[in-house]
Formats: sequence, C-alpha cells, structure tokens
Amino acid sequence: MPELAHHFDVELIAFEDRADDWVRVKVNGDYLNTVSMPRSAYEADKIVYLPCMKTHNIAGFSGALKLAVGFMHPGERRALHARYLERKIAEISLCWQPNLIIMDGRKAFVSGGPDKGQLVEPGLVLASGDLVAIDIEAMKVLLTY
Repeated sequence: MPELAHHFDVELIAFEDRADDWVRVKVNGDYLNTVSMPRSAYEADKIVYLPCMKTHNIAGFSGALKLAVGFMHPGERRALHARYLERKIAEISLCWQPNLIIMDGRKAFVSGGPDKGQLVEPGLVLASGDLVAIDIEAMKVLLTY
C-alpha cells in the first residue's frame, strides 16, 4: 500500500498514530448525539475503507458500516454494546461517507467472528462507494454458506 500511495502522491494516515487528537462530531441520531473521531479522519480529503467480510458474534455482521466503530475513541466504544448496537452502528456512519470501500472477501467467517469461527473462502474482493450497498452484497455472499 505505501508504494501505491507514493506512486499516486497520496498521503496514508494510520489514525492510531494520531490517536491523541480527537474531534467531537454531531450525529443527531435517535441513540447517539455525538461521537469522538480522530481529527485526521474527520478532516481528510478522501477516505478509503478497507473492511473484511465476516460475521461478528455481537453485531451479527462486520463490514463497511461497522468499520466506523473502529474510528471512535476507544473509551466510547464500550457504551455501544449496552443496547441497540446495530442502530448505533448505523448512526455512527452518518458522521461521514467514505469515498471508496474495498472489501476483502477472499476469506470470511460465516459464524462466530470477528476473530474466530467457521472460515470459508469466497475468493472475492468487492468495491463500492456506497456503505449500504456493499454490506448488502457481502451479506448475500455470506448467506450462501
């Protein structure tokens, strides 16, 4: 990835390297009012999501929409799991839309997850600019197993 970014004169930012600079982002959802996100993510010109296609033992599915949870301040993530997790995940994704999503479905968990479970090999890579559309297609793939 660094070579490709250099070739296209694109700056890669690992948000965890700048995790001391946070910005409060208004969500104005039914379950969340604000969330803290890395300033570098919130102010980026372009955002590319690189999620994996897999099931998640708590959230049910982990894909493009859920990837935004990883952007949240670690101290705020635990509160997500209390109630209405799926709805809160959707609301976090209202903070911004990525410009491109490239989802790795070469291997995927179809049970358990996110770190262990029944592993299958769909052998796919999905790409889209639409969070919901790519997650729907990924779910269709997972449901074939």
